[in-house]
Amino acid sequence: MVSHALRDQVRSLAVDGAPIVYLRSASVSALRGVVEQLAA
Repeated sequence: MVSHALRDQVRSLAVDGAPIVYLRSASVSALRGVVEQLAA
């Protein structure tokens, strides 16, 4: 979880069209699942 200010800062730094994914869990398996989803 991040604050709204941090979320907005991340959005401003991301390349246009780059997916920004919010994870509720900071686990490696959660990150791995999102990476696999984006790669498919």
